[in-house]
Amino acid sequence: MPAKIDRERAELCCLDMGKYHIFEGRYRTAKEAYRTLMQVTARGSDIFECRIRIGDIPDLELGPDLIAPSAFIFHLSRCGSTLLSKVLARSRRTISIGEPGLEIGLWRHFAQDDPARFTPDPSQLETVKKVLTALGRPRLPGYQYHVIKSTSVGTLMIEAFRDMFPDTPFLYIYRDPREILASQLERKIGYADYQGTTWGNFIANHADTAALSYEDYLIACLGANMQHALEFSDEKTYFLHHASLTPERLDAILTLMEIDLPGEDIAEMSKEFGYYSKGFGQRKRFAGDQERKRKQLDYDLTARVKTELGDLYQQLLAATPPPFGLDKA
Repeated sequence: MPAKIDRERAELCCLDMGKYHIFEGRYRTAKEAYRTLMQVTARGSDIFECRIRIGDIPDLELGPDLIAPSAFIFHLSRCGSTLLSKVLARSRRTISIGEPGLEIGLWRHFAQDDPARFTPDPSQLETVKKVLTALGRPRLPGYQYHVIKSTSVGTLMIEAFRDMFPDTPFLYIYRDPREILASQLERKIGYADYQGTTWGNFIANHADTAALSYEDYLIACLGANMQHALEFSDEKTYFLHHASLTPERLDAILTLMEIDLPGEDIAEMSKEFGYYSKGFGQRKRFAGDQERKRKQLDYDLTARVKTELGDLYQQLLAATPPPFGLDKA
């Protein structure tokens, strides 16, 4: 399976994960768990890895048994996308890949790390499409579906995803930006380190993020993400509020993704809603934290979020049809 992009050597690194079923919600965590498992069972030497030149990928022929992406999950960050990825992984009929990072790595490679040059040509789109499709290697005989959750930055590149997968359902998950910002301030988000760089300016859609406070940089990033999702929306893109990620709504969410699973799978998947999605390596019961998160922001910061993001949030709510809006089942 494609594992990571080595941009220095312009190569795709691949890893054979055998019959390991990915259930962690994050691809990076799954790879680490697989390596640990192999070491614990004294089979570390059996791990097979190889490399492919990125320039050779368009000419490769993919195996006929690969499962093309059935759906993509995009998101605003810290809004339940990892939870949904882990819920999907509870079914042994679904390959659920959370934030592989491969597409972002390839975009950065093609753009020579300059987002202003992010204008993928047909060969580059074919490269990314083949790499993402190759994640759908059927390591277990019962696999029928393949869902990829991109990073939040992937939302800014969603047009390229649509060019590659014109008929594939896209979900876009969001929540109250006050809660997201509180979570990002409590636990650093990946793009925090890009502030003041060309990529940070791209992610925030701001000319000079170095001039912003850290909080205002995060707010700008959230605003750029929300605005992009609203401007892109097409008939195969569906908005979901964090509050709709419940066992009662799972059937309806799967229908949006054009995934049809038996009742016993759905019953098993529903159990995952009761656990904390970021509890990697442990099983921790989830307790609602919306009010706690909102109270973490002081009056001034709350007012800034409302001023900068309030209208965008209301637009997302207005564009979200029932039963996927703010009200729970």
